[in-house]
Amino acid sequence: LQDHDLKMAAVVRDRSGLDEPVARAIESHMGPWYEGPTPTPGSIEDLVHTADMIASAQSVDIGSPTPIPRELQSYAANKVDVD
Repeated sequence: LQDHDLKMAAVVRDRSGLDEPVARAIESHMGPWYEGPTPTPGSIEDLVHTADMIASAQSVDIGSPTPIPRELQSYAANKVDVD
């Protein structure tokens, strides 16, 4: 569902008794790629958003420092397969 983030946040607010930060993390987990709110940098919202991106990716670039040490180059050490 395209607006699943907003619908679930409303359910959390109206029926769950969970705190507002939980609802905010749910409604902002799609980040700037959708009409919902953008997560606050460095917050639990940002953590949930990042986890959602990683969970939906085929592979994740973990940002290894460069240059990659020669002994690690043959292992594609800068990529993590999440399948």
